[in-house]
Amino acid sequence: MTWGYVGAAAITAGAGYMSSKKNKGKSATQTNSIPAWLENSSQGAVNRAEQLSRRQYTPFRDQRVAGLGANETQASSQASAFGARTDKKLREGFQGSDLDQFENPYLDRVLKNRQRVIGEEYGRQSSDLQTRQSAMDAFRSGRSDLARSRLDKNRLQALDDAEGQERASAFDRAMGAYFTNEGQMQGAFAQSQNALSQTGAAERSIRQAGMDFDYGQFLERRDWDVNNLRPLLDAIGSARGSTSSTMTTSGPNKDYWGAAAGLLGTAITTWLDKPATTNPPVVMNDQRVDAPAGGFPSYNPINNSGGALNA
Repeated sequence: MTWGYVGAAAITAGAGYMSSKKNKGKSATQTNSIPAWLENSSQGAVNRAEQLSRRQYTPFRDQRVAGLGANETQASSQASAFGARTDKKLREGFQGSDLDQFENPYLDRVLKNRQRVIGEEYGRQSSDLQTRQSAMDAFRSGRSDLARSRLDKNRLQALDDAEGQERASAFDRAMGAYFTNEGQMQGAFAQSQNALSQTGAAERSIRQAGMDFDYGQFLERRDWDVNNLRPLLDAIGSARGSTSSTMTTSGPNKDYWGAAAGLLGTAITTWLDKPATTNPPVVMNDQRVDAPAGGFPSYNPINNSGGALNA
């Protein structure tokens, strides 16, 4: 490779580089066209949304949770009273006065009736003794007094026996009545609590349903504009405008500098690679023999005897 080729290649490469910088290639442009009616609706929705975003918070000022009703309040009061009574009995234990309400009515009715019968019998025997006193004392003085003393003793004994028997029976009966009454009271308390709680809960659920309805109405009034705006936004989001794409291709530019550089490289190559005016060196017997100043003598085919060569 000669220096002419090197120079030409360098100049041509530089010219090609300068030319490639001026070529723009291809470009694509995509344009979305929105109809006027869709653009107007979108702008109106945005304006409405901005107005709603600046709206102040509106709190719900009514009651949200229904409280205890009359029946539930009564059930709570009964439970408190019954609990206090039970706690007192556990602390103080069983008292005899607890039986009075069961024992005294029995004694008043049974014991007093038996005492009345004993008294009536004593009166009858005492009257009979009074009638027979004269006859009894006729045979022996003091017989009537002895009979009266025996009659009085029997009366007192009968009263004592009646007192003891009826009080013991009254105690046993009172104990049974007491515990029976306690069981009945607990059962009645449980039934009352159940009835009051159920009716109270039903009444409260009705009031709670009314409160929930009122709260739902409040939310509907408060969010009416927002809820109506959402379908409009959905419709705008689903609507699409037309889309167009444009492809632009830029051809090669007229690069005069590149053309001139190419021509210059060709000229230099031609000038540097033209043949030399002198004879080229000759190699004889592996040794270079340079041509003399006047050149090598030419070969004369006529003189083929090995004579001298012509100059």
